[in-house]
Amino acid sequence: MNPSLPTWATFVPRFGVSVEANLKLCAELEVRYLELNARQFLANPDPDHGAALRAVWAEAEVTISSVHGPFGLDVSLAAEDDAVRVRAVEHWRRLLPSCAAAGARVVVAHPHADRTPPAD
Repeated sequence: MNPSLPTWATFVPRFGVSVEANLKLCAELEVRYLELNARQFLANPDPDHGAALRAVWAEAEVTISSVHGPFGLDVSLAAEDDAVRVRAVEHWRRLLPSCAAAGARVVVAHPHADRTPPAD
């Protein structure tokens, strides 16, 4: 690896690889910046949990630079149904503090799930 070029990766837990194995892989590949999947935060959207994730990855000299938010109509900020949209906003309000505590400066949020909302 070229030390002047920081390596970036995405960690998606559904592939069945443990965090320990991913830490080792990041060290081997000299990954320095990581995007976590929101699944890391959904079960426990507490800032203390986010800070703990930050500490674990920091031991491997990896910075959590971003979090990729969840997909789905139930978390869509562009939901056409007012009640669904209100629940989605509350969901994101609970998720964001934990992402910030993890050190993420960016959270990727797709405002729809399966289709583009109507233009009107």
